[in-house]
Amino acid sequence: MAATSTTALFSIEIFEPSKTRFDRWLERLESAYTVFNVQTPVKKAYLLHYMGPEAYDIICDKTAPKKPSEYNY
Repeated sequence: MAATSTTALFSIEIFEPSKTRFDRWLERLESAYTVFNVQTPVKKAYLLHYMGPEAYDIICDKTAPKKPSEYNY
């Protein structure tokens, strides 16, 4: 039987500012990292992916001309 990575099952709701505050959503994301044993090298990618388009656009505007993925978190 092939081993399955728990990160392949990783899922969390996309951040929606109309539903929750970012700090509370981020706390849930960090808890999901623990539950799914997500390692540091991919945490940034999950954060940028699951933060949703509205928050991602804001971060892109704040970090320009660099891309958000070029920063350490």
